[in-house]
Amino acid sequence: SIMTMVLCISLFLAFLLASWFQRVITTPIDSLLGTMQQVTDQQIFTLRAQPWASDELGSLIDGFNHMLTQIERRDSELGMYRNHLEEMVDLRTAELTQRSTELAEARDQAMAANKAKSTFLANMSHELRTPLNGILGYTQILGRDKSLTVQQKEGINIIQRSGEYLLT
Repeated sequence: SIMTMVLCISLFLAFLLASWFQRVITTPIDSLLGTMQQVTDQQIFTLRAQPWASDELGSLIDGFNHMLTQIERRDSELGMYRNHLEEMVDLRTAELTQRSTELAEARDQAMAANKAKSTFLANMSHELRTPLNGILGYTQILGRDKSLTVQQKEGINIIQRSGEYLLT
């Protein structure tokens, strides 16, 4: 009977000790594992594990929570950098669009000016050639006249050379 009683008391003490170990060791580890699984599955870095004590398990939980805080801060910084980069890309795209429009307008103006120049030169060439051909024709006729003095022939030759030069 004493042996049975010692055995019962030993079993009861073992049960109390196992319950205490479960509460002190297993419950905090299960809580940490649950939080870690939620963070992993849902990508929510604002979750924190509940600290249970200030022993080694408490230090482990504090380290895990500190790691989550750093990840959350870095995600926030990355988000700010991403937004800043998107703003810079939008700004540069707008600038390039503006420059492209300005360059297209400048190209169109240059092409219009070139066309106007070509038209002007064609018209001026026609306007100059017609009277010059008449002048050159008359200088050839005058140059065949035998009654001209040497000075008159030199004058006609000068007129003819100048006219041909202008015609060229």
